[in-house]
Parts: sequence; structure tokens; C-alpha cells
Amino acid sequence: MKQLFFFSAAVALATSISFAQPPSLPGAGNCLSFNGTSDYVEIPTYANLNFAAPATISFWFKSSVDVENNVFGLGKTTPGTGGGFGIVVGGNPTGTLTNELITILRDSNNRYGYVSSTRTEVIDNRWHHIAVVCNGTQTFIYLDGISKPITVGSAADCSNDGKYGGQTNITSASIGQVTWNGIKTEFTNGQIDEVRIWNRALTQTEIRDNLCQKLIGNETGLVGYWRFDETSGTTAYDSQTNVAPNNGTLK
Repeated sequence: MKQLFFFSAAVALATSISFAQPPSLPGAGNCLSFNGTSDYVEIPTYANLNFAAPATISFWFKSSVDVENNVFGLGKTTPGTGGGFGIVVGGNPTGTLTNELITILRDSNNRYGYVSSTRTEVIDNRWHHIAVVCNGTQTFIYLDGISKPITVGSAADCSNDGKYGGQTNITSASIGQVTWNGIKTEFTNGQIDEVRIWNRALTQTEIRDNLCQKLIGNETGLVGYWRFDETSGTTAYDSQTNVAPNNGTLK
């Protein structure tokens, strides 16, 4: 297990997951920096993290490395059983997914569903706010508070019909990496901050209103909130107060 160290962004240690200061992000606080090969935050799972629509996941993200940055994952860990949900930012530098914002959903029957936004500059070494919303019928992707059209897959793939959405048998959760089918694991190369999970579909107005605000923790529907403001240790505390806290461990 890696230890956390507090440091400024100017002297960040790229080889270790650590708290760093995000100078371009409004408000006081830190973020987490991931090395792209082994760093992630492991979150104990419980019913409140099951990504059954309606739901919203949002976070701040910064990277200069155009790879498949697997930022957030919920899924089963038993090889061959399928299942899970993941958010990927960026894509294969030699393929057609370069600089796209992508969500990948997968059901318990080992079928894949891809829902991707239009091509957009996300991997530019600047902070961007990303929100993925499933309302039970459609998928919505917001970049810096602006809705991005769905161009790959179908927005309806996030319907809670057991096809690609409605994951209710989750046995693993992580920030900074995604394990697909319990076999293939991919990591984030960049920085992440203010990860929030809601058990309701936020509107675009709500996303914009909260985009640069620290939350109190008791907002309606908030069931996971990791600020990454700690300055030492290996615990990323869940700052919401609506349900039992689900603290993460830095690996």
C-alpha cells in the first residue's frame, strides 16, 4: 500500500498516488494524483453505490496523457461473470476515440454497451468537470456543465432494463481504475477531485449550480462524496451524511 504525501502541484511525485493542490480549481482543498499504472482508491461497496437508474456520477478531472483513463468503476470481480459500470475519459491515441469523453456500461450477462459523447478536447492538462446522468430512460453526459451529444451507442442504453444499466449486484468499486469482468484492469493517468454519487438524476441546472461549490454533505440524494482534502494517511473520507459513510482506501 502506498503512503500519501502532501505536496504542491509543482513538485508532484508522478510515481505515487498523492494529495496535490489543484491551483485552477476554485476553492480550498486538495486532489488525488494517479500514476496510470497502479494507483487507485478502493471503496467498500454497499447498496447505496449500486448504479441503478436514476443516478448521477460527477467529478473533476485533469490529464495530459491521452490514454484510456478509467476514472470510476463499479463492477463484479469474479472472472467470467460480467457486470459493472465504468467511466472512461479519453481513448486510444491511435484510434477514433482520441479526446472523447466515454461512458462504458456492461450488464451481468456479459454484454457490452458503449455510450460516448462527441469528440471533444478533454485531455489538455486543464481541469474539466464531468457528469454522467442516467434517468432510467436516457443517458446524459455533461462536460463543464454543457450537455454533449451522444454519438456512439444509444442514450437509451442507460435505461434500467437490465441490458446495460441498473447494476444491482456490485461487489467492487474504485476511483482511478476499472476492472472489466474481473480480468482486465486499467488505470487513470492524471488527477481527480470532488467525486460525487447521487441516487437521482441531476438536472443540468443543478450540475451547473454545484459545479464549483463544495457541498455540505446532506444534499438530497447524495450517497457518496469524496473531496480528497486529506493531507496525509491512506484514507479518502466519504463526506456525505445521508447514509453510512463509505470511506475509501488508497492503494
